[in-house]
Amino acid sequence: MPRRILGQPEIEPHAWRFTCGLKGTLTFAAARGDTVTDVGVPASELTPIPWQRVVTFTAGAMALASIHRVTFSVLAVPFAEEFSLSMPQVGLLQSAVLCGYMFGQVPAGIIADQLGGIKVMTVGLVLWCLTTGVTPFVCILQPGAIFAGILVARASLGFAQSCVLPAASATVAMWVPEENRSRALAKIHCAYNIGNIIALCVTPLLIKQVGWPWTLRFFSAAGLAWAAWAIVAVNGRSPPSQSAQALHNSAASTGQSSDKGQGQSSNKGQGTSWGPLMFLCWSHIVISYGFFVFQSFIPSYLHHKGLTDLRVMGALSALPWGAAALVALMVGNLADWLHSAKGWKLVRVRLVMQAVASIGPALALMPLVVAQQHIQVPAAVTCLTAAVGLQAFCYAGFHAYIQDVAPADAGKVLGLTNSCGTVAGVLANVVAGRLAAVHNGYALLFASIVGLYLISAVTWGIFANGEDVYFPVGRSA
Repeated sequence: MPRRILGQPEIEPHAWRFTCGLKGTLTFAAARGDTVTDVGVPASELTPIPWQRVVTFTAGAMALASIHRVTFSVLAVPFAEEFSLSMPQVGLLQSAVLCGYMFGQVPAGIIADQLGGIKVMTVGLVLWCLTTGVTPFVCILQPGAIFAGILVARASLGFAQSCVLPAASATVAMWVPEENRSRALAKIHCAYNIGNIIALCVTPLLIKQVGWPWTLRFFSAAGLAWAAWAIVAVNGRSPPSQSAQALHNSAASTGQSSDKGQGQSSNKGQGTSWGPLMFLCWSHIVISYGFFVFQSFIPSYLHHKGLTDLRVMGALSALPWGAAALVALMVGNLADWLHSAKGWKLVRVRLVMQAVASIGPALALMPLVVAQQHIQVPAAVTCLTAAVGLQAFCYAGFHAYIQDVAPADAGKVLGLTNSCGTVAGVLANVVAGRLAAVHNGYALLFASIVGLYLISAVTWGIFANGEDVYFPVGRSA
C-alpha cells in the first residue's frame, strides 16, 4: 500500500534504491530500471536512522515522564509534614499537574506534526527535568509562599509533559513502518507503566537515603542525560518517509520523477473529520476515566480493604502496572503478527484489540461490583491486576488506530483526544473521592467503569470502520 504524505504524490515502498555518492549526495535508481540520476540532495539531510532507536528514545522519555509525575504521590506525605500542608492542598497540587497537562496537548500536537515528534519530545523532556530539578528550591521561599511555589512547579511540570503522548504518536506515525506500529506503541506505553513501578518502588528508598530534594535532583539529572543522548544520536535526522519524499521532490523538480501523471494524496484540501474525531475523543475519555481511577485510588481501595502497611500496599499497588507492561509487550507483537503473518486487515486487528481492552476489564471488575463486601484482598488485587493488564490491549487498539487513520495529523489528533481524556481524569478523581466516602461507594465506582467500558465496546463496533481522519489545524498549506 502506498504511504500517504500530506499534499504530495504517493510513493510506493522501495520505489527508490538509495546510494551515497562521493560528494555527499544521494543517487537513486528506479525499481523498474537501471538509470541512475544524481539529484544533488545532501545525504546528511536524507540518511535515516533505524526506527528502533527512535522508539527506544521515545520509550525512555515516556518512562521518565511517568517517574517524574508519580514520584509526587510518594513525596506527598513528607511534603505535607515538612510544609504543614493540608490534604485539600495536597489534592490541589495533584490537580495542578493535570491542569497544566491539559492545556498543552493540542499545541504540542500541532508542533509535533510540523517539526517532528522527536524534537518536541526532547524539548519537553529538558523542560520537565529542569522543573523537577528546581522544585527543591521552594525551601528558600517564605513560609506563606511555599505552597504557591510548589503549585507553580507542579503546573509547569504538567505543561512541559503535555507533549508526551502527542509527540509519541507523531513519532510513530512518521518513523515506524505500518507493519511494526503495534509493537512500537506497545513498547513505548510499556515503558510508561514501568516508570510507574520505578517511581512507586525506588522513590521511598531514595528519600530514606538522601532525602526528597536530592531524590528530585537525581531523577532530573537522569532525564537530562537521556535528552543529551537523544540530541547526539537521534535528533537532526529525517524519518525514512520524509527522506524518500525529499528525494522524490528533488527529482521531480528536474522532470525526473518516475510517477508521471500520479494524482495527489487524498489528504489535500480535506476539512476536519468532526464525526470520527468525536468518536475518538469519546474512546479516550473512557480509557482515561478508568486509568486515572486505577492510578489514584488503588492504594486507597486496598487501605479500605484493611491494609495498613505502606510497603505492602505500595507493592500490591504496583502489581497491576507490572501486568500492564507485560501485556503491552505481548499484545504489540500479537497485533503485528495478525496483520503481517495472518493477513488480517488493520481495522480488524484494531477492533479485536480494543474489544479486549474494553470488555476484558469490565468482566474483571464485576466481582468488585457484585461482591464488594465479601471479597478479600488477594482476590481484589487479582481482579484489579487483570483489569489494568487487559486495558493494555488499547495500545494495539485505540492508540494504533490513530496512526492508521490519521498518519499526517496523528500528533494533533491524540493531543485533542488526550485533552478530553485529561478532563475526564480530573472528573474521575472528583467522582472517585466522593464515592469512596459513602457506604458501598467503591462498588458504585467500579460499576461506573464497567458501564463506560461496555458502552465503549459497542461504539467501537459501530464507528471504528477505518475511515481516514483529518484534523488540518496548524497544517502548512
